[in-house]
Amino acid sequence: MFRSINRSKILTTITRFLKIRQIQTLTKSAKPQTIEYKPLPCFGTFNLDHRKNNRKVIEDGYKPDGAEDIQICFELLDENDIEFMTQYVVEHFTKHSNVCKHLGLKGEELIEIIHPQVVQWISSKNSIIVKHDEKIIGASFGSLHDRKEFDALYRGQLFHDNPKFVIKEDYGEVW
Repeated sequence: MFRSINRSKILTTITRFLKIRQIQTLTKSAKPQTIEYKPLPCFGTFNLDHRKNNRKVIEDGYKPDGAEDIQICFELLDENDIEFMTQYVVEHFTKHSNVCKHLGLKGEELIEIIHPQVVQWISSKNSIIVKHDEKIIGASFGSLHDRKEFDALYRGQLFHDNPKFVIKEDYGEVW
């Protein structure tokens, strides 16, 4: 599907979406910040956590079935994790996202777009990091929105009396 769509139109669409999202996020955050992309330390294919035991622990010592020698820790991300998790998300997207791979996006190009979203996720106080020792084996990010925000978030398109499914030729014009 992506081969038939013009790369510049995809980037324009992504940029427009993220600028809207960035404005929403920056108006909620106290201080916008510019972050420079720098690859994270790794152990094999796992990124390493730079913080040691100073997050709120949700659960520690979880043992998955059939994995006797592995203990997993779930920790709540906080404001001290914003820069680190921005780097983590950018690195993960550039390595594993089909869209990023197809567009050839690099960490330096993606970091300014991702940063406001990570701020939103961590500010919602429901995002977690999952670790085995110092290796990050997973993360879960979430945003909380009040019902009053729905109209602005979904541009008045969330509820319809008679909804219709329409596939458009070019979604770049929607934004």
